[in-house]
Amino acid sequence: MGLPKAIERHDKDNIAVQLALKDSILFSNLYIQTVMIY
Repeated sequence: MGLPKAIERHDKDNIAVQLALKDSILFSNLYIQTVMIY
């Protein structure tokens, strides 16, 4: 019974990690573009 909840929580963690990765990639891309402009 406890297993599906654990998997659900794991999926939510994965989504959070993926969003954080996307944010950091976007941020570093913006940073690189800004540095290249200047």
